[in-house]
Amino acid sequence: MYDKWDDLGSPNIPVPPKIASYGAGVGVSETGQGYFYGGWIKNTSMRGWTSPPTMSSNLYKFDYDANQLKLMNAPDKLGRAEGAMVWIPAGDNPGLLVYLGGLVDSSGNGTRHPQPMNKILVFDPATNGWFTQTATGEIPQNRSRFCADAAWAPDKSSYNM
Repeated sequence: MYDKWDDLGSPNIPVPPKIASYGAGVGVSETGQGYFYGGWIKNTSMRGWTSPPTMSSNLYKFDYDANQLKLMNAPDKLGRAEGAMVWIPAGDNPGLLVYLGGLVDSSGNGTRHPQPMNKILVFDPATNGWFTQTATGEIPQNRSRFCADAAWAPDKSSYNM
C-alpha cells in the first residue's frame, strides 16, 4: 500500500548539484517531474561548503520515472532565492513554470535586492526557454519566503497567482 517509504536508490546525476535551501520547488504529478530553482548555497545546506553564502542561478529538473536529475537553462546568470514557483497546465505539454518574488543578486556580487513582484519569470520545459511577463494592476509588495499557488480565473481566461 502507500503506508511506507521506498528507497529508490541514488538518482542518476552526471554532475552532483550544489545543494541549496530556500529555493523554489514544485512537483508536477501530471508529468512525473519536479523542478527546483535558485536558493541559498551555504554551509548549512551543503556539506563542505566553505565560501560565503551565495544565491544559486540553477534550475534542476528531476524525472521521477527515470530517477534522473538534469540541469536546465536559467533565465539569466543572476542568483535568486526565497521566491515561489508554481506549475500551470498551459502552453504545450508539459505546461509552464511561473517564478515570482524572492531575492535576486542583480549586480552579481552577492548584494541582495528584492525581485520585483511585477517581473514574473516563466519557464517553458518544452523548449527549455524562459521569458518575462510584466504584471500590471495592483502589484503586491515585495516578499520572500512565501507560498504561492495558481488557480483559474472565474471566466477561465487566465490564471490567478
